[in-house]
This record gives sequence, C-alpha cells and structure tokens, in this order.
Amino acid sequence: MVARYLLTISFVLLSVNALFIEVGFFEGIVEKNLLRLVVITIILFTIILSRPKIKTSVIILMSLLASLGLVKFNIDQLTLVYMLLIVTASAIFNKDELIRSLFIASSITFIFIFLFLALDVSYNEIRDFRNRSTYGLNGIGGPTLFFNILFSFLILGCVHFHRIKKKIFEIVSIFACIYFYTETDVRGGAIAFIAFLAFQYSMPFLVRFRTITFAIKILPVIFLNIAIVMSVLPNNEFYNALLSNRPELYSILLEKITLSDVLLGASVKSYDLISIVDNSFIHLFIGGGMAFFVYYAYLHFFRMKALLVVKDYQKIAFILGVSLYFFVESLAVRIENMFVILYWVILFTGINHKPLKRHE
Repeated sequence: MVARYLLTISFVLLSVNALFIEVGFFEGIVEKNLLRLVVITIILFTIILSRPKIKTSVIILMSLLASLGLVKFNIDQLTLVYMLLIVTASAIFNKDELIRSLFIASSITFIFIFLFLALDVSYNEIRDFRNRSTYGLNGIGGPTLFFNILFSFLILGCVHFHRIKKKIFEIVSIFACIYFYTETDVRGGAIAFIAFLAFQYSMPFLVRFRTITFAIKILPVIFLNIAIVMSVLPNNEFYNALLSNRPELYSILLEKITLSDVLLGASVKSYDLISIVDNSFIHLFIGGGMAFFVYYAYLHFFRMKALLVVKDYQKIAFILGVSLYFFVESLAVRIENMFVILYWVILFTGINHKPLKRHE
C-alpha cells in the first residue's frame, strides 16, 4: 500500500515538474533536476520494496541502454532506462489502479495550469501569425506543451471512466479538444485524440481486414519508413508548409547521422538545429539505437497480436491514437506526460494486467 502511494506521488511530481520549469519556478540545472532525482529515488525504493518479476530481456535491454548511454553520453538512452524503471515499478498496480494514478497526476497538472493563470503566477502569451495561445507555458513550444498536458488529461480520462461517466467525459472531451485546438493550432494532438475515439468505436469493424490488422502490428516500422520517405522532400515548398517543415528537418538529420549512430544510438539533441525533430519513431530509431528499435518493433508486433486475439479494442485504440501523436511529435521519451507511461506499460506488460474494459 505504501509503495502504491509513493509511486502515485512520483507520477504527480514527474508530471508537474515540467510545468514548474515552463512557468519559471525552476531555472537552475540543480532545481530543474531535483524533482527528477526524487522521482528516481522513489521508483528505485518501490522496486526494492515490491520486488517485481523482471524479464531477462528487459534486464538485458536496460543494461545495454545504460552502458551505451554512459559511454556515448546519450541522454535519450538514459531516459529510456528511466522509462523502463517506471514500467517495472508500475507492476505493483493492477490496471485500474495504474490508470487512476496516471489520471490523477495528469488532472493535477492540468488544473495547475489554470490555477497559475488565475493567480497571475503565469500569463497567457499569443504567438506568431497563427495566434497560438501558450496558457502560461511560455518556453519554446509552449502551445504544443500545453496540448500535451491536455491530451494526457483527456485520453487518460477516457480510459479511466466507465459506462455513463465515460460517455459523458468523451463528449465533453471532444468539445474541449476542438476548442483548445482553435486556441493553440496543435493539429497533431487534436487529430490523434479524435482518432483514438474513432478507433474505439470502429475497431470491431476494422479488424475484419487482414491488411489493417497486419498494419497495426508493424505500425512503428510503417511510421519510421514514412518519415524516411518524407525526408526526400526537403525542397518541396508545398509539403514543408503542409507538414510544418518536417521533411526539411528529417532530411538534415538523416544526412548528418553515421552508421555508428544508427547501430549504437546518438542523442537527437546532439545535432545542431535538430532538437526540434518532431517524430518519435526517428527519435527512438536514432536516439535508442538499432538494437532498441528492433526490440521495440518486435514487442509492438506481438503485443498488438495478443490484444487483437482477446479483442481488447480500447487498448488497441489507445496505442493507435498515441502512435499518431508520436508520429508528429517527439514524445515517446517525454515521460513527464502520463499517457506516455501508460503506452510503454501496455507494450511491456500488456496482457499481464487485467485487460482494459472493452468498449460497449
């Protein structure tokens, strides 16, 4: 019981830490990383206390990522180790407890945004020609960071609530998503959330087609290849305008990487002007390295296969919706977003938890 409370507190600290940094509470390096160190301590204590069973493959993966991360000073690989520790610690929860804890953390962070605005702790800034509101998150990419928090709150609420409460929350969420999209112009997050809701209702029909079920299983590979194809269009003004210069950024990044970077991994942020590459699959492929991405694709394939067998359509819809968001934003290693934690927990534990309640 104590371990569960501690881990819930760690989720809250992890979630609000990013918000505190954005509104200027934490400015120095020590301050910015203090809560992260507290969270790591709690997670390690939880693992020691609960002694969860850890698969040999996961231990090997963590050891490989930690070794490469320290040798190559690759923060992406070390963050993946951090993520795997959180997944391991999360085994103390059953499905409902885990989702409730993540939803609580997301809710607190979402409420804090508007509390800070009401108390004049932060202020809303309107940016660039697109008139994008930051809602007090006035660092680089403020509107997108706000929508990440909103997306986390909405999608976790949709998997947390059941029956009538779920229906009501979904309806309210659609209006909230549309409203905040008009205020922030974050297309990727809005499309991903609406797609998640649509997949919940349409999945029983879609899984009748073998082509679709196969595509679901190999989605990371599909999205990575689409990104690589997009990188050959760096000088196409139409596609760059349509896709917010992503083809140009992908092209610059892929021109700079070496074979060693692909095989052993290299932090995407280590390349000049490339820290804003908005694609989680490129980030995982280069940041995690070839071995990690192959394991990730393998894990995704068999987890989706298992979920399709038991017809757990809500989990599948969640993975698909989040994957769409991952395709347009580099979020897969941003574990301060609670929906990212649930994504990785589903992939690594999947059927071991009680299945999410099937959509009715």
